[in-house]
Amino acid sequence: MRKTAPKRVWGFVLVVDSLALVTLWLAPVEPLTESPGMILLLMALTALVGTRPVRLKWLGVKIAATHPFIFCALAVLGAGPAMLVGLAGILGAQLGSRKPLVPVHFTFNMGASALSTGVAAMVFTVLGGAPGQPVLSLIVPLTAATAAFFATNSGLVTSVIVLDKRQRFYETWIKTFRWTIVTYVAGMPLAVLMIFMLDSMGPWGLVLGIPPTWMILAYYRANKEKAEEQQLRIKEIEALNAHLEQRVEERTHDLQEALAQVKELQSLKATLTQTLVHDLKNPLAAVAGNLDLLEMQNENERVLRLVRRSRAGADRLQRMIMDLMDIARMEEGRFTLSQERLNPCTLVAKAFENAEVSFEQQGIHLELRQPDEPCILRADPTVLHRVLDNLLANALRYSPKGGTVTVAIIPDAETFEITVSDQGTGIPAEFREMVFEKYAQVELRDAGLSINRGLGLTFCQLAIEAHGGKIIAEEAPGGGAMFRVTLPVGGEAAAKPVLPQVPVEQRDAPAPAPQAVDATTARQDEAAFTDTSAPVRSNQQG
Repeated sequence: MRKTAPKRVWGFVLVVDSLALVTLWLAPVEPLTESPGMILLLMALTALVGTRPVRLKWLGVKIAATHPFIFCALAVLGAGPAMLVGLAGILGAQLGSRKPLVPVHFTFNMGASALSTGVAAMVFTVLGGAPGQPVLSLIVPLTAATAAFFATNSGLVTSVIVLDKRQRFYETWIKTFRWTIVTYVAGMPLAVLMIFMLDSMGPWGLVLGIPPTWMILAYYRANKEKAEEQQLRIKEIEALNAHLEQRVEERTHDLQEALAQVKELQSLKATLTQTLVHDLKNPLAAVAGNLDLLEMQNENERVLRLVRRSRAGADRLQRMIMDLMDIARMEEGRFTLSQERLNPCTLVAKAFENAEVSFEQQGIHLELRQPDEPCILRADPTVLHRVLDNLLANALRYSPKGGTVTVAIIPDAETFEITVSDQGTGIPAEFREMVFEKYAQVELRDAGLSINRGLGLTFCQLAIEAHGGKIIAEEAPGGGAMFRVTLPVGGEAAAKPVLPQVPVEQRDAPAPAPQAVDATTARQDEAAFTDTSAPVRSNQQG
């Protein structure tokens, strides 16, 4: 209610106070003269404990400590003393409150307490309750009196709130019921306990209860703020946890959506790769065949040079298509390598022989260093041959005219190494891992060189790792780039995506003779050399 209450509220308060005065006037006066000390003691205790009601925040209620004293006074002394004890409790609560006095509140609380006590006394008397009876015989009438007190008091409180705030009666009564029910449920048992103490020990029973009661109240007051602060922190932590859980759910949902998008893109990439390979492979084979036929049927040197340049471009496109297809298969892990016993020195020597003509045409010396003793290695010969072709093609492209490209074979008890080194500009240390990535581009501004990566070295890395080995880029002795391939002698394939096996007829096909082109034309077209076992080679450094 507001400090200045509406007239309708004041009218209702005056009616309640008038009825309370009538009820107090009609109450018997004998107990007032027979037991004045007991009445004053109960009034003093009620005023003392009424200054600090107990708040139960987790229940959303406030327990008034005056009700047990009212019911005790009703059962021991009668209606009049019980009403005086209730008024003392209201007065103590007001004196102990830090809030300023609001007349309409104070007068209503005094009247409602007296009137409710009067109604409870009537019910208590009707059911046979009378002062001085044994405790057990007072339980039934005292319980009914407690219910009557609750019904009257909650009804009055609800009515004045409805008149003040224009709220619905039932909804307001439900809130009032929730606020006050704990007080009455606890009040009646405590009243019975107080009656038992009075019967057993007399007024001293209540006096002896003052020190422990005071200690309990002092402890409550001392720890109230700490408990409230802890409750506040718990609520803040719970709110923070709920917020974090919500954020985690949102992030999880975002990650799931991103993962679904990645899977969709991977599926789209695989479909695009298959479509690209299918749409380009057969027409490109027809173009290459027609160029070969044109070369065999023409003797004009200028035409032959144009045909060979076109054939070199077709070879590069074939290599790109095959690398793209094989890398996609390796990443999906759908195929296994063939494990054949072979002499790697013979395989390297064959790749060296096939590339020698192309190196000579561009004025680059090709040097082979191999041990005298034969070596045995378990590997896929076709895949390993393609790796060597890619590495030699890269060395050819980035070697200066007059330089030397060295291929070295270094056998060991457990591993087998092949190194391909050139005397070009080399690869800076920070880019040596990048060159194995698909479609990466390395800018060497100091040397005025741009290394445009396709798929050649990516194929090499996946193929070597599929054999259980590794390939790294290093600085060659004396400058330049060096690629070091390390393979296990036992040839145990790694548990990684690997290549499909090449058909036997393609493995055993005779190697065509290297195509001769002049150095200028070769550099313009980035031509490398002709493969001996499969038309797939890389002509790019990375």
